[in-house]
Amino acid sequence: MSEVSGPLVKCKRKKVTDEVFEQMITRLRQNYWPVGTKLPSENDLRIELGVSRFTIREVLNRLGTLGWIETKQGEGSYVKSVPTSTLTDILMPFFMLEKHTMLEILEYRKVIEGGSFEIAMTKMDDEVIKELEEITYRMEHSDYSTEAFAKDDLHWHLVITKATGNKLLYKSTQMVLDLLQESMRAVVYKLGREDGRHYHRVITDALKHHEYEKAKKEMHDHLVLTINKIMANE
Repeated sequence: MSEVSGPLVKCKRKKVTDEVFEQMITRLRQNYWPVGTKLPSENDLRIELGVSRFTIREVLNRLGTLGWIETKQGEGSYVKSVPTSTLTDILMPFFMLEKHTMLEILEYRKVIEGGSFEIAMTKMDDEVIKELEEITYRMEHSDYSTEAFAKDDLHWHLVITKATGNKLLYKSTQMVLDLLQESMRAVVYKLGREDGRHYHRVITDALKHHEYEKAKKEMHDHLVLTINKIMANE
């Protein structure tokens, strides 16, 4: 293990979960727990940090969602990868599924994805349409986990962003990919799968038949409906 500046400290701030999350990320970046290392038990972390077991579990779930640790049933949690100082890492503690920030992410999507869609829809070739079709079919017919469904949902939107041919749009989306994935998972968890299945099918079919105005309207309606339902769900 490499040297670390002092022990973990007991948390006193209001948002205890965020503070624990930041401390854990710092340890991972410092290689205190190298890749493959088993993390201390929930109980040991709870005692060292002076927080509840619930807080520790929430933080471990966040780290798992981001792909930085892997929890094995009956064995504990292991370091899977080391977080880097990317924009996503900086923003993530502020956007971890708080109610108001969920809406901010959805508003971001409405602006960025809506604009990307307008650029991409007339540029899509048969391969792009085929990929959208395959993802949509999988979302309609596969009975898989919420996490897997949310990943397919996000993948569908990323295919469209990539189809713009605009490297800045695509790269900037990649930089906040974890934020988008987490928000997508939350949307599916809160609202279910039917809206996603319906709109992805309608939009994909419209694109396939070059009905661009219809596709544009359905994409707008899809994003607005999601925002309205999340607001009503608060």
